[in-house]
Amino acid sequence: MTKSIYAFSKNQLAEYLKRIGIAENPNYSVAGLEQLGCAHFFSIPFENFSSHLKEKDDLQIESLFDKLVVRQRGGICYEQNLVLAAALGGLEFEYELLSGQMASRDGHFGPPFDHLTLRVFLDKEYLVDIGNGKTFTTPLNFEGTWVHQKRGGAYRIVTDGKQSYRVEQRSENNQVQTVYLFNGKSQEIEAFEPMWRFHSESPESHFARGWIATLPQANGGRLTVAKGMEMETTTKGMERRAIGSAQKLEEILRGKFKMKDISIPRRWFK
Repeated sequence: MTKSIYAFSKNQLAEYLKRIGIAENPNYSVAGLEQLGCAHFFSIPFENFSSHLKEKDDLQIESLFDKLVVRQRGGICYEQNLVLAAALGGLEFEYELLSGQMASRDGHFGPPFDHLTLRVFLDKEYLVDIGNGKTFTTPLNFEGTWVHQKRGGAYRIVTDGKQSYRVEQRSENNQVQTVYLFNGKSQEIEAFEPMWRFHSESPESHFARGWIATLPQANGGRLTVAKGMEMETTTKGMERRAIGSAQKLEEILRGKFKMKDISIPRRWFK
């Protein structure tokens, strides 16, 4: 069993907490775990610009720290949850990396290692995941009970008792859907690299269909840029605005998403 592979140094942890707006180390508790995950979720965007800008990324902690903390970029699930894992390690939480398979709209599931999620060990075991754009922020226990979330209804873990699990979501209108499958076997980071590279580089990945950055808002809405549009969801509905130029997209990413190091090719808007 491989636990706590990554751990931020004291200085890195301080910079990360500043990045997500937390002044003091969270408590070593479920409440502290939720505080950390929630602050990360609302501060660091889910985005795939690296793929479209042909940036040379990797899954080493120094590279991830530089990208998501120093340069204030975002990332896809592997990057998001590994940075959270490194923060957990720096706070002396024990965790494991688990392999997930995301559900698609047609009801099929991706291959193993299509997603990376975290099991954290406290008084009980908890699933923690801030890496798929729309997700739970209150940790899930492994007892099969519904856990109400601040947004998105309730989530629970269901198992067949043989290391195979699924995460289910129950919406406000009581519709239940499977969000993803995951395996309970602890994994090394190297096991995720082929699928991370596929999603980062392959034209066959759904991430190759277009660039996106999305960040939930504290008022219950969400800010998204994708397909040449800026979309802002509020309780009143969605407002769409054409971006129109690379310069305007850069202004949005730097101003509203707080990215420090981003340069958009002018050809994207020709």
